[in-house]
Amino acid sequence: MTGSLRHIMQLAFLSPLLPVLLVFGSLFIGMKFESTLLMDSGREGLPAEMISLKSSSKVVQQDDRVGQLWIKESEKTMKKRCTVNHLRNGFWITARHCVQGLNGQSASGFIRQYDGQSAKVEDVYTKGETEDVALIKVSDGINADSFELPTKSLTFNDEASLIGYGGYHDFPSTAEVRVVAYYDKYSFEAGSFSNILQSVATTDAWSCSGDSGGAIYSGNTIYAVHTAGGANPTCQDRRGGKMWHSDIFPYADWINSLMKETQDSSEGYR
Repeated sequence: MTGSLRHIMQLAFLSPLLPVLLVFGSLFIGMKFESTLLMDSGREGLPAEMISLKSSSKVVQQDDRVGQLWIKESEKTMKKRCTVNHLRNGFWITARHCVQGLNGQSASGFIRQYDGQSAKVEDVYTKGETEDVALIKVSDGINADSFELPTKSLTFNDEASLIGYGGYHDFPSTAEVRVVAYYDKYSFEAGSFSNILQSVATTDAWSCSGDSGGAIYSGNTIYAVHTAGGANPTCQDRRGGKMWHSDIFPYADWINSLMKETQDSSEGYR
């Protein structure tokens, strides 16, 4: 049988089945298309901040000493703003610029961790406009390990880790840093802050959006909170990238006193 004749006979055999094949084919295409629409619809229904983008470090750190700070921006919008770090008795520490617009007990927001635990913000405490350090008191809801406050400041050439929810991820990741300078006062576009440590990344991972407030720590001690980094809008890696952090040690007495006063006050109502 010649090739031409064979093809003609095959087409003749399949011709009665073509309408059926076309129907099933269109259904299959429709199902795939609908699935794609559902995936996109689900993503479009979430706030843009919840859509995972590239972060400098993509290695998950299952560290429950840190969480994400979410702030209510409107009646229907909650926005992930910064990273927060647990101290004790429901107190978390972060950067002051992370809580701008929040007023004490009228603050509307919550802290959420990678494992899904969350707690409502009850109060916000700041020391001054030039100190980029803030304390947040939350309700029950999170069972977390704690950082210890420092007994000294980091100094030149000291190495530590930065942990934060950079790049809009819903999990924390880390970058390794080395201290290269200390400033009594340092000016940024947003203003001047006191007691600033400058560091550089010693590995490829570098800070980016979402890391603000994240802990600069070694072992179980938190030495500073992250204030700023060099421009990194797309969260790219950069060994040697510059970062600036607010030293916590100068405020350790204020932090301890505030936590004690608040605890004593709450126990007085029992």
